[in-house]
Amino acid sequence: MKMTRVARSAAAAAAALVLLSSCADESAGGGAKLPAAPTAEGKSSGAAAERPADPALEERFLTAALPGDASLPGWTRVMWNVSTPDGEYPEDLKKACPRNNPTARCRNVLGSAEAFFDSKDKTKDVLFLIFSYSNEKSAAAAYDSAWAEYAGATQARTRVSFGALGERRDAFRAPAASRPGMNQVFFQVQVGRNLVQIAAQADAKTPLADAVVEKMASIAVQCSREAQQGVHSTAAAES
Repeated sequence: MKMTRVARSAAAAAAALVLLSSCADESAGGGAKLPAAPTAEGKSSGAAAERPADPALEERFLTAALPGDASLPGWTRVMWNVSTPDGEYPEDLKKACPRNNPTARCRNVLGSAEAFFDSKDKTKDVLFLIFSYSNEKSAAAAYDSAWAEYAGATQARTRVSFGALGERRDAFRAPAASRPGMNQVFFQVQVGRNLVQIAAQADAKTPLADAVVEKMASIAVQCSREAQQGVHSTAAAES
């Protein structure tokens, strides 16, 4: 059976996102091996554990947890930001989690990070957003609140699945409310003490294939997992 042009395009796009093994690049603070997360006894185990509120260290971990420039061939990173409560509460984190925010999403949050990519043809974009917490229990407690704040405000959404990634995950497709003619895919996953959200938008005529979104999610989960385990290689997708 011959593949249609749309099917061939989807297959090619999926093949271009074959997951390799690493994440943030040197321009985003990469290159140095991160310390493994401490255990309750204070020894490095390589496993995700509770992280003290050290803004400088947290910034490094958040940077390593985001996909780097080389992670998505055919896409261009147009924005990158990391916010941690260092000194005065930073404006970016304040917007996402005001000090008096009573929701579980903002309890024990140590920082946030985001990276925004455009496709070369400008018909698609994707935002990666991470909230880091002091421990896995806090991240798990924040999950429902974080999901409700985004999904609850989205109309005509359809639940979708992109594989068994992380400790817990949810996703949906829906029309992009703020951009007529665009469709969006929203994916949320808990990875250890991090909550990772991915919001991808594409022209309704050329939607992102499920395989492409799943690879993006896999990259984000791997980067977040490796950062928490003290691994800082150079995660990328093969072009």
